[in-house]
Amino acid sequence: MLPDLQTVNDVYYPRGTIPSGCNFHTYAKRVRALNLRPDPTKSRSTPSISPYTYVFIASELEGRPLFPGLQEIAMQTAADPTDEFACIPLIFTSSVQEVAFQGQGLSNRLFGSHCLPLLGQRLSSLRRLALSSDRQDVEPSTFDAIVQLTLLESLDIRLPQSKHFKPEFLVKAGKTLKKLSSLTIDLHSSSHEVPFGAFPPRVGPSGPDSTLFPNLMSVHAVSRSGGKLCGCIPPFLLENIKSLTLIVQVSILSEFYFKEALDTLETIQCLQKVEILNQEGSKVYLVADTIIPFLGRLNLSDFKLGVDRIKYQKQLAFQPLIKAAFKPGGKPLHPALPGPRSLVLPEAIEGSHCPTLACLSHIAQSANGMQMLVVGLKSINLRESFWGSMAETVGNLLAEWKNRRPSESTLQFLAIKELRSPLSFTTQEYNDIAQLLDLMFPHLISIKPYCEAHENEPYWKDHWWFIEHLRRMYQELRMYRPAH
Repeated sequence: MLPDLQTVNDVYYPRGTIPSGCNFHTYAKRVRALNLRPDPTKSRSTPSISPYTYVFIASELEGRPLFPGLQEIAMQTAADPTDEFACIPLIFTSSVQEVAFQGQGLSNRLFGSHCLPLLGQRLSSLRRLALSSDRQDVEPSTFDAIVQLTLLESLDIRLPQSKHFKPEFLVKAGKTLKKLSSLTIDLHSSSHEVPFGAFPPRVGPSGPDSTLFPNLMSVHAVSRSGGKLCGCIPPFLLENIKSLTLIVQVSILSEFYFKEALDTLETIQCLQKVEILNQEGSKVYLVADTIIPFLGRLNLSDFKLGVDRIKYQKQLAFQPLIKAAFKPGGKPLHPALPGPRSLVLPEAIEGSHCPTLACLSHIAQSANGMQMLVVGLKSINLRESFWGSMAETVGNLLAEWKNRRPSESTLQFLAIKELRSPLSFTTQEYNDIAQLLDLMFPHLISIKPYCEAHENEPYWKDHWWFIEHLRRMYQELRMYRPAH
């Protein structure tokens, strides 16, 4: 929007002045969110902005804010953020309520000693702060600056490699950030343990440590200690953990691997979401029996297994997982354990049994309450029933559903990755699968590829988009068909 810019050596420089009636002033007043992160969809980076440009803009504005209505800022930082931070005095205005910084620049001394303190001075309306850097340490001044932001209501701090993290930071933050209602922490010592007495003990809401984060309602914690809960998570935060991420580094074959963590998690009444992810750069698989206790023992609304692969040891595939969370007929095992609304599973390891359309049939019959399922699927002509396995065509399964009473399944969103090989369908299969899915899941809103990056994968663009198109046609026909 700046008029009369020139590009020199792939860098933007200003020329002339900014006229009072130009579009720049008009649109600058309307900006509410500013995203200074690179666009991952672009192969070639756009020209950078010379720091002189910001000096030029500041002189033209004569002390007025650049974006007077700005509310959100998101910035990706390089190892040397000197040029990137040149714009900060211009964009840090009192109207900003949310700021997110990520990348290598957080480890630069300039960030903790200048950027964050300036944020505290300029952003009187700041309520939400997010800091993320996966591989770099940060300066101690970063933690010192955070505890000064006493009006924060949400803090998301993911600095797993920070060697300067000390347990005292969370205790001090608990005393100063009294308005904080939401906290996300991924902070760790090298041993994932803290000295005895570094954290106050775990007590109830009326205990002696209730003055720490007095308004805290929700905690998302990241644990990096394998099968047990990380010692870096303060006991006084356990009562507020609603979401937990467990990071694993090795493949897991034992169903008892997470026993120690589960014994603790079972005592956290407000826990709603658990996700198990592999360490970045590692290839990890789990046997299905490993995660059955999470579904059977915990009152979860969402469960995600985000490791590389899963190994189903029986032809029943994920049906034992559903049985652990739901009683046959869709009734919960216990009134307090209704079963998860969302279940995300990776594709099966090579040589392992894969979920089939018959497994989805079991979901439709037994998982009443589930709303979203993400899974790798082999839509072959082999039905694997709950009691055994037998060869049966998709057409036979469809005929069976046509003779059933209408499905009461609550599933609304289904995402799949097709695993059949070779990847070929007959015209009849397209039709039968689409009609079958409509009968099994009458409230289904959409079927999508396993992830957004798969939209151009052959299984989706050549096959499943068409199955979804047909399913929606069957759904519309069913919904608008006059009652007899």
